[in-house]
Amino acid sequence: MTDIHWMTATELVAAYRDKDLSPVDVAEYLLGRIEALDANINAMALIDAETTLGQARASEERWMAGEPQGLLDGVPVAIKDLVVSKGWPTMRGSKTVDPNQPCEHDAPSVARLREHGAVFIGKTTTPEFGWKGTNDNPLTGITRNPWNLSKTPGGSSGGAGAALAAGYCPLAIGTDAGGSIRIPASFCGVFGLKPTFGRVAAWPASPFTTLAHVGPMSRSVADSALFLNVRGGRLTRQSGRIYSGQYGHAPFQIIYSAPYSDYLHLATTFPWMLLGLALIANFTWNPLLGNLGLTMILITLLLPLRH
Repeated sequence: MTDIHWMTATELVAAYRDKDLSPVDVAEYLLGRIEALDANINAMALIDAETTLGQARASEERWMAGEPQGLLDGVPVAIKDLVVSKGWPTMRGSKTVDPNQPCEHDAPSVARLREHGAVFIGKTTTPEFGWKGTNDNPLTGITRNPWNLSKTPGGSSGGAGAALAAGYCPLAIGTDAGGSIRIPASFCGVFGLKPTFGRVAAWPASPFTTLAHVGPMSRSVADSALFLNVRGGRLTRQSGRIYSGQYGHAPFQIIYSAPYSDYLHLATTFPWMLLGLALIANFTWNPLLGNLGLTMILITLLLPLRH
């Protein structure tokens, strides 16, 4: 059998099904590996062994009863410390964030994984507020690349990339606006995907708006595909939906953010249409949208790229 720390999510599920391994065995082993290695790598922003082992024991009971909860029951998953999770603070790599914040909600990606029985191994480091392509911050310090500790794992999902490369878990949640999944995936020799916006629901809304997407990171393409299958189904939260259309020769987009934000975002590539939308919004839509709980219409000019 492959060493536990290099097993993929699909291999772990098969081992649980055949009763060759239990989720508790795997969680204890990986927590021990993190304890042994992470003082040098510093990929983890939060470890809560009690919670992780509690989830693993519940998963083990389901497998022993022959009733797995979902496609990832018992599989260890790491959560980037920009993605909210119930019971754990989301510090965003910053000393300005209150560690005693309410931790009452899961991001949609975390909620879907929880519904499928995933075991959360901890939260991974990020540069402060995910703003750059390397992975250091004032709260947890420098995260290092497991392949060469003098090198960066990239960012801003660098903690996730380093955790995967070090064998802490087979699957991790990342976020990506300008390369924050793809950069650490390439630096750490793992797989990462920035899905189309909305393919994985993004909530709460990122400061990078619809540039920021939530996506999987893993050591195999099959595991990331499994993550995307798991996130399917009815979404209870989404920070925005994009509707595209064309009026004459003028393309436009509507980004609908309610009920999780208080604005409607309209965008077009044509300046004259921008003026028209502004006038319509001021005299017609604002009173209507007020009844829907929206307080503002944001209208922007899209600048098409020229090759």
